[in-house]
Amino acid sequence: GPVPPCAPLAEVLAPVYLLPEADPGAAPQPARACVLVLHDSCERLLGTDYNLAAITAAAARWTRDLTPGMLPPRVLDYLAAQQALIAALPAECFLAGQRGRIVADLAVVPARLAATGVTPPAEAVRALLAQALPESPQPVVTQPAVTRPETEGRAGAEGDGKVMVGRQNRLFLHNDMNRVLAQHSGALRLSDAETAQWRKVLADRHAGCRARGLPYAMVFAPDTHSVYREDIPELDGVPAHRRPILQVLAACLGGDGLPDPDLPVPHYPLEPLRAARAQGEVCHVTDSHWSAFGAHVACRAVLTRMNLGVPILGDGDVVLTDRETVGDLGVKFDPPRAGRTTEVAVRARHSAKVWNNGVTNRGHMSFWKGSRRDLPRCLLLTDSYGWRFQTFLAQSFSDLFIVHSPQFEPEAIDRFGPDVVISLLAERFAYKVPQDAGGKSALEQAREKNPAVDWPDFAAL
Repeated sequence: GPVPPCAPLAEVLAPVYLLPEADPGAAPQPARACVLVLHDSCERLLGTDYNLAAITAAAARWTRDLTPGMLPPRVLDYLAAQQALIAALPAECFLAGQRGRIVADLAVVPARLAATGVTPPAEAVRALLAQALPESPQPVVTQPAVTRPETEGRAGAEGDGKVMVGRQNRLFLHNDMNRVLAQHSGALRLSDAETAQWRKVLADRHAGCRARGLPYAMVFAPDTHSVYREDIPELDGVPAHRRPILQVLAACLGGDGLPDPDLPVPHYPLEPLRAARAQGEVCHVTDSHWSAFGAHVACRAVLTRMNLGVPILGDGDVVLTDRETVGDLGVKFDPPRAGRTTEVAVRARHSAKVWNNGVTNRGHMSFWKGSRRDLPRCLLLTDSYGWRFQTFLAQSFSDLFIVHSPQFEPEAIDRFGPDVVISLLAERFAYKVPQDAGGKSALEQAREKNPAVDWPDFAAL
């Protein structure tokens, strides 16, 4: 039957049978997918990869004796808030299953429930899950495998099934919801309708800023797969010109091949990043993001091209330091894998972060204030690539307001009153057109995590 993009808590705990929406009286059909709620995230499992019936039996056994009367009010309030949050999540937020983490999370009593005295049969649940969840399935290979020496790099998913080990032991995101490797091989492309939707989104954003007298820049952060493409054996001999990001960039051009005046000029600082590789790691070896050095290089390239007349950090304004740290891909291995990254220290900062709303990821907001009050103000709408980018961007403006959102945020513009608006989005997310119309605003996202969150008092900061 049809699988809803999200489900309330009751359906999450018993998801293996879903009634077709069109005929409530029909016989139950095996579900194609289910959603597991973990202590800090959601996992969406596909029936093609996992035994959903066994997973559901394990979940039912874990919760069989758990009734609302056994839980203190604070736990009930917490679960109610979680249910509201889960019900509001779009399908894009659900990650594919991670076997080891699912086993660990569902077989151990969460701390919030352990205090109630409820003791689910952890060992029995662990045994059930071990049988129900097979090891990570082999990735789909779109071209014949090529045998190479082990030192050249190993294609295929490792770690938790979402990591590919390339040459030089560099880690790459793989088997993710955005099918990043398929994007870089050209197997996954935007349709003509999706390309037209991208044009409309960017045209509307450009018009919205132009009506307010503001310049707008759309920045795409290149994937590590683009910056270090030669370290991915699976892409050997595969043309790089069929990626979705190039379709979006081309959509911003007019029929004469020149920038369309009704669209923002897109920024995709791939060449500056590749050119800077001789100076340091522009992408963390065991992380899915650019390094601090890569963020500095990208920020400098974007601001130079925007030609705003603001000061821009140059090589003499920063100090580079190489370090070995564990990134968000390295942590998926046991033991975790550390890798080289290049950190950047700004010699003379004039701006510092003075406020944040305490929300993580979508809905996060923070504010940087500088001593150079003669400089313009900037609003950055960003995803996780903005965490390193913002330090360098802030040094070029008097105030910098950060909003973690892939969408256009008119209310943030009107409340903050910036002189410049910049959107920053990971290249791999270009495959999905942002839902500016009808999507939840950053403040709505934040209030689902903390109802007390509000806009900052800019005048008081």
